[in-house]
Amino acid sequence: MKSIILTAVLSTMISMNLTAQNQWPIFIGKEGSKTTYQQNGKYLTQKELAEVLKSNTESIKEYNKSAILDKTAGVFIIPGFISSCAGVVYSGLALIAYIDSNNDKASKYRTNAGITLISGVGLIIIGGTFVRSSGSHLTKSINNYNNTLKTGRTGNVIIYFGFTGEGVGVRLRF
Repeated sequence: MKSIILTAVLSTMISMNLTAQNQWPIFIGKEGSKTTYQQNGKYLTQKELAEVLKSNTESIKEYNKSAILDKTAGVFIIPGFISSCAGVVYSGLALIAYIDSNNDKASKYRTNAGITLISGVGLIIIGGTFVRSSGSHLTKSINNYNNTLKTGRTGNVIIYFGFTGEGVGVRLRF
């Protein structure tokens, strides 16, 4: 009976390692300015990528950091783009006022154009730093996932064999 239990435990451990090896690594590629993610020849969407990375706790933590930073970047980039567009409009109005020889309005529009353009570009630059940080966390997440596949497990498994008063004992630590 004991040999049957021991065989069952060892078979379970071996099958866990074999099923872990059936997963495929994720490859990061570039197509123009777009970053792509492939697994087993199939391109992954962000939603599919998140589903794959959920199998590894370290990977999903890094992925979640990446998602938060990506959303934070949008908070800066979108108003920056709008502000920059307003700056361009003010520049156009300043040019029209200058052509019409209305120097007071031209001066006012030039000032507004400068302020909105500089603030817009500044917000876009701040948002860009968040995008860059987001990308590094996403890459780290994928590297964690791929490294787990190479080892075949997500943590250390230790087997202890020993003699007890009843016979041979097995202790399994995860």
